[in-house]
Amino acid sequence: MSLTHSSPSHSSSSHSITPWNAVRLVAKREMLVQLRSKAYLVSFAVTLLAIVGGIIVMGLMGGRGIGLGGDTAVVTTTASAAVVPELGFEVTESATPGEALDQVRSGDADSAVLSAEELRTALDGEPVFGPDGAEIDVAGTLIDGTDAQTPVVVGDRAASEDLVAALSVPPPAVVLTASEMPPWLGTVLSIAFGFMFFMAALMYCMTIAQSVVEEKATRIIEILLATVSPRVLMGGKVLGNAVLALAQIGLIAIGASAAFALTGQGEILTLLGPSLIWFGVLFAVGFILMASLYAGAASLVSRQEDVASAVSPLTFLIMIPYLLVVIGNQSPLLMGVLSYIPFSAPVGMPVRLLLGDAAWWEPVIALILLIATTAASIVIGARMYEQSILRIGSRVSWKDALRRG
Repeated sequence: MSLTHSSPSHSSSSHSITPWNAVRLVAKREMLVQLRSKAYLVSFAVTLLAIVGGIIVMGLMGGRGIGLGGDTAVVTTTASAAVVPELGFEVTESATPGEALDQVRSGDADSAVLSAEELRTALDGEPVFGPDGAEIDVAGTLIDGTDAQTPVVVGDRAASEDLVAALSVPPPAVVLTASEMPPWLGTVLSIAFGFMFFMAALMYCMTIAQSVVEEKATRIIEILLATVSPRVLMGGKVLGNAVLALAQIGLIAIGASAAFALTGQGEILTLLGPSLIWFGVLFAVGFILMASLYAGAASLVSRQEDVASAVSPLTFLIMIPYLLVVIGNQSPLLMGVLSYIPFSAPVGMPVRLLLGDAAWWEPVIALILLIATTAASIVIGARMYEQSILRIGSRVSWKDALRRG
């Protein structure tokens, strides 16, 4: 049996509600249904604890520990040894400042503590870099701006934060090698960003799809459409689940940031900042893209058993880019392409930013392309939803759902 879709007649009271207010009411209803679900709350808590716990374990296994001191190996000269406090650091003395720097370069020591004058002499014109990666003019900025006997904490790729914090007067901190992203970090972030996008998009998009089919199968949709238009109903569903998805990503980001700070991995958090921001922006737009298409595709069927097959092409649009980013994150060419494709840009572009492979304007271009694609997907999804939502019974084809009329 099928019902030909016609514009529902709205009661006079419905005209007192603006379309935006109606969308908000539908969105609120969608959010409350999810938040009252124990399964949803438990799955989110498990995900959050797994990510935060993984970061803490990674920090502890990396030997950073929590707090000051620990197993940090520090090399000094006789002249600078007195400034290192007795807080559990493994302190050794080197005969010359140059030998102290050699131990840092070779990895025999985590950091060195030298006076500003000793560092200038030992470097003999070689460059050093600040914690932000910018080159420092040792003879100018560092020496002329400070007393020659001011202690300086020197690391190879990162100066020991514990050591800097332990000194009564925080000294300048420099590194001997310009900051480079560890090769493993790109893989880890590809998996992390991809997992968050894949799981959040899939979970919430499937929730939208199941909700659409449930309302259609129980004919509640006929009552709802007597009050609001199909576009308003679909818009509310997409908005409500988008807010929940973004809130979930935000809470995970806050938890991860706290875990990084607690385990002394502040430099990783600083590096992740721009990538996290762009991931949030691109994820928000990308989710709306997928959610609109999921709502439209789900309206083609009338039974819950048919939902998976109806949305399977869209599931592949999420899964395939995710797998490509995870597998090919070491390929600059592949990542460059994936960072512009709308379905993979929310994962590919933040990873490229983190690795320093993307110019500042590239995420802007990727966002513009994603917004344009999302606008098209909203139009397509809304047309499918409007044409199919009241056609109960046999499955509606994509061709019929997109037909004008």
